[in-house]
Amino acid sequence: MADIFQRIVEMPTPFNWLTLVVLIITVGSIVKGIAKYVRQYACHRNELEFKREMLERGMSAGEIEQVINARGPSQKSDA
Repeated sequence: MADIFQRIVEMPTPFNWLTLVVLIITVGSIVKGIAKYVRQYACHRNELEFKREMLERGMSAGEIEQVINARGPSQKSDA
C-alpha cells in the first residue's frame, strides 16, 4: 500500500493530484455505500424485532398492521 502511494506521489504534478482526488472519491463512495446497506440492515432487524415483540405481547395480525401503518413516514425503513 505504501508503495502504491509512493508511486502516485512520484507522478508528475497535475496527474498525481488528479489520481489522489479520484482515489479519495472512490474510497469515499465505497464507504458510503457500505454504510447505507449496514443502516438498512439495522433498520430491517429493528423492525423485525418490533414485530416479534408485538406478537409476544399477544397482538393480532390486524393490530400489528394498524400499528405499523400508524407510524410516521420518517420512522419507516428505506427498504
